[in-house]
Amino acid sequence: MVSTTENKHGSGLVKIEEAAEILNMGVSSVYKLVSTKVLPSFKYGRTIRIKREDLEKFISEHYVTRRTWG
Repeated sequence: MVSTTENKHGSGLVKIEEAAEILNMGVSSVYKLVSTKVLPSFKYGRTIRIKREDLEKFISEHYVTRRTWG
């Protein structure tokens, strides 16, 4: 079985759909992050790919440990 953070080819690239699953977001939300350049990506053939290290950096920069309300 392939882990959630590792695609079937084991490469350092993930597709939009894989990134959406890892981030627990909708595909359209990930497309929005990519189109606004919040999440770096590049075109590989006719698909958009995200470097795994860029995805991990995005996660670490947006990780919330405690939210203050009020």
